[in-house]
Amino acid sequence: MEVITEVKTDDLARKEIKEKLDNLIKKVKTLKNPLTKFKDYYISVIKKNYYGYGSEFGKWEPLSEKYAEWKNRTAGVDKRILRLYNRLIKKTFNSGVASDDKIVFEVAGLPYVRIHQVGGYAGKDRKAYIPPRPYLYSNEAKGFRQKDLFVLQKIIENYLLNDEVNK
Repeated sequence: MEVITEVKTDDLARKEIKEKLDNLIKKVKTLKNPLTKFKDYYISVIKKNYYGYGSEFGKWEPLSEKYAEWKNRTAGVDKRILRLYNRLIKKTFNSGVASDDKIVFEVAGLPYVRIHQVGGYAGKDRKAYIPPRPYLYSNEAKGFRQKDLFVLQKIIENYLLNDEVNK
């Protein structure tokens, strides 16, 4: 038995479809809302990683005994990693800004930002080796992890498919 279904689109249905498509086109022009939601999510990931000593992006090596002793003598702080004056993490937590098409975490200008992320030699005559202690993203993934990209995808899908509008 053959079933034929005829779909008639009248002017009202065409108008409704056109309005929905126009709205979708407007939404795609700026992704500030979903990127702001993702920024908030990702800052929570950075915090979890930071306070968990690399729990999200790869466990951090402990401080060397020599540096830990210096740190305690000089700054009077314990052996917590990446916490001499807390400038790095305070700036990171407060810097995420979402625009129409990207999120920027501004950490430039702080000493040792790159070296803490990827590791390397630093200090006087570059004699001190600092192991990588990724705090912004996974060095292995060279950016967002698969699960972070999945969260971003779901946030954008929700934004595009629902009646949320840009503010």
